[in-house]
Formats: sequence, C-alpha cells, structure tokens
Amino acid sequence: MKILLNEYLNNYPLPPEWSVPESFHEVLSELGSPVHLVGLSIRHQDGRIVTASAAQINTPPVDRAFFELVERVSVLEILTKMKRDKHRLHIRTAAGAMLREVIAESVFPEDTTPEKSRYSKSNGVATFSDFSGACDRASLELIERDRLLRSWFGGPIPQRLPDSIHAGWEIRDHLTQHYSPETYLFEDSRSSPDSAQVVGIFCFPKNKDRLFVFGFGSGSNLADAVSHAQNECLQRLGFLWDQQMTEAPPFSPTPNYHQEVFLGQEGAAKVRCWLDGAHRGKAPLETAPKHKEEFLFVDITPENLVGKLAVAKAIAPDRLPLIFGHGYQELIPQLSPELFIHPIA
Repeated sequence: MKILLNEYLNNYPLPPEWSVPESFHEVLSELGSPVHLVGLSIRHQDGRIVTASAAQINTPPVDRAFFELVERVSVLEILTKMKRDKHRLHIRTAAGAMLREVIAESVFPEDTTPEKSRYSKSNGVATFSDFSGACDRASLELIERDRLLRSWFGGPIPQRLPDSIHAGWEIRDHLTQHYSPETYLFEDSRSSPDSAQVVGIFCFPKNKDRLFVFGFGSGSNLADAVSHAQNECLQRLGFLWDQQMTEAPPFSPTPNYHQEVFLGQEGAAKVRCWLDGAHRGKAPLETAPKHKEEFLFVDITPENLVGKLAVAKAIAPDRLPLIFGHGYQELIPQLSPELFIHPIA
C-alpha cells in the first residue's frame, strides 16, 4: 500500500507546508469478503491535522482516501488565505468561464458563534481529473445534503426500496447476520429541478451491543447512488465493527458529534422515527429548491496541483447549507428543537 501511496504523492504533490501522510491499513474478515480499511493523516507545519479514510471490498481504496485528503487540504489552504489577506475567489461555470469575483467569506461563511454552530466548509467540494468532472461531483454532493436535510426537517418522507437492490453486494449475506439493513430513496417534490438520485442505507443492529450504522450516496442514476451509499456504509461498518458506545458524546458543533450521537439505540430510534414519516411537516420549508438554478463553482485547486487534477466548490444559494450544532435555529426559526442535530455529516 505504501508503494501505491507514494505513487499518488509523486503524481499529485501536496503543498510543501504539509507533512508526508501517515497511513493505516487493516483488513476486516468478519463480513465474508475481505474489507480493506485505509486511513491517512497529514500535519500542517502550524500543527493542524487532516485525516481521510475509505473502505473497499477485496482491495485497499488508497485512491479514494488520498483524494479525500486532497479535498480537505484544498479547503484548509483557502481558509488560510482568507485569514491571511482579503482573499477573493472567482465564480465560474462548470466549463471554467469566469463570471465575477467575490470575497471568500461569501463562499465559505464565517462562524460567528463557533462554540454553538459551525458551517461545513467541505460541503459541495469534490476532486476529479478535470474541472468539469469535479463540478459534476460537487453538485451531486450539494444536492444530496440539501435533499437529506429537507427530509429531516419535515419534507418528503423517504421511500423504502426493495432489499433486492443489494443482490450483488458481496457482504450482504454476512451483514444480515448482525444487522437488518433498510434502503431508502430521498426524493424532492414533483416540481424538483434535479434528476439526481439520493439513497440512504440504514443498518439496524440485531444485537444491542452493536452500533447503529448508516451511509448516504448520490448519483445521476439509482445504481450509482446505491453504490456510493454502500461505500459510505461499508466504511462506517469497518471502522466501527468492534466498537461499543459506553456513554453519550458531549455536545460539539462538529461532524464527528453529529455521527457519534446517532450510533446508540437512542440515535437509531430517532432515525427510525424520521424514516417512518414522523418528521413530516415539522418545519414550513419548501420540499424542493424554489428555482432551477444553474450551479456555479469556485476552483480551489492548490497551486502545485494545477494541471494535474481539479478541486471544485459548488455554490447554489437555494440549497440548504450544512451546519453542525444549533445553527439552523437562526436559519429556520420555526424548526422544532429536537431536529437541530441531524445525522448528515
């Protein structure tokens, strides 16, 4: 694995302020097929640490973990420039045409009360070999998070998909020995401008000692959305396989908290209520974005990677931002307090 990682580092060198990544590789054999778990960790010279991980059946997913690391480093590089100077960003079309300049804070909102709530800085950020492809992936992520949040806040009820949709998933038979997996499609209203598909896989434990695990995915078609949801679910299954929840995590406006608070039985019960439609009508939100807006983008590719790959940040004002903590209290004043903490991270 280290040889493959070195190849990626040679082909896609990270900014010089960052250390050589430390790597982790483990194989989980309890699910019938070998599940390879890969983790990467990198340190900035100012002490900040960035991590990335991925899981895959049969082979180590070094590529997915590495490019996730690239995305996160790219975001931090832009945030560093924002603090250092009045950094401005170029708004572009997916074809790369520049439309206008904006201040960076309009793309990466500042956290005014970070102890209470924080914006996700990486929502709608994606990497690909070219800018257009990165834009497509970034748009899908914005659509996915927006659709999930609207459903959680009282929008369309998720629609259960048949179990046969996982007929080709290598771990399915072994997974069902420990979990009851359920798969749901998250749709907009009929007036939705999106053709994207958004799917969630929820693995409810058969044994109370196991953690509740789930994963989301999106794609231009249902098969791709299911595949991406399987990947995310597999990653959480792998890294949480032998873990137990001894106590509820302390509040923190972070993605880790939003994941950890749903791992136990109480969290699983809250998600069950959501899937069964108990959230419907909780907040007076539009069930879909009002306009069929054209997604716009910012190229946040680090200078030393320009021409080697592209990192894009998607922008769409009508999409709900991804916020951790209690930030939606101000954005949606009518929102029920029990819905402030969502399972999307």
